[in-house]
Amino acid sequence: EWIDEQEKLKADGNNPFFEPRVMGEFPTIAVDSVLALADIEKAILSPNYVNAYNSTVISCDPAFQGDDECVIQVWHNLRLRDQQVFSKREAMETAGHIIATYLKHKGNLIVLDEDGAGVGIGSALREQGYGDKLLSIHSASTDGVTKDYYNLRAMMWFEVAKLFRQGIVGIPDDPILKEQLMMPRFFRHHSGKILLIKKDEIKRVFGVSPDRADCAIYGLWGRIQMEKQMRDEIPSGRLPWFSAFRR
Repeated sequence: EWIDEQEKLKADGNNPFFEPRVMGEFPTIAVDSVLALADIEKAILSPNYVNAYNSTVISCDPAFQGDDECVIQVWHNLRLRDQQVFSKREAMETAGHIIATYLKHKGNLIVLDEDGAGVGIGSALREQGYGDKLLSIHSASTDGVTKDYYNLRAMMWFEVAKLFRQGIVGIPDDPILKEQLMMPRFFRHHSGKILLIKKDEIKRVFGVSPDRADCAIYGLWGRIQMEKQMRDEIPSGRLPWFSAFRR
């Protein structure tokens, strides 16, 4: 059954692990890490980055399965200031944690993975009046994705990786986060676009889901979107939460 699943993924052009793991052959398509260890270690040692304006982004990667982590992070500018990690909770309880964190840290934006387990959390946040502060992430979406990337997930990881390479991201010395940031691999889809290995495949290979790393990507991606809005690169009104940030 597992081999049949891998063969189907290979037929779709989405499984570079098929040849080395099923056939025992070297892969014929390139697989590589998005983030280098040196760039991650640079972020651990990075001093505070001074920017023209301040922002606080609350990001959340909800737990999808029982052994996954639900992660909430606080990003002040490009520095990770706080991180909460707990097991899977009910949607309303997770939304409550997000709101409490948003209020405590005087947040400007909430970034939430609203696929799967995040659907109920997003609904709860909207019911509590935080819909205009919410940036929903749908990783498989192609809306607004540039021609180099297969979907939003690939674009987010690569755009955030640029910040790491510039040495302007700051993260704590969290060995789990550090390890997870190195897990995602990319390859060229047969369309020529960059595609990341699926999250469930990463979990199958490494035995753990990169929840803390994904949450970090969401937080930094939210900051990138806020900067684009500030520079008027995103049309006015496209991001409803921006008016609260600009004040």
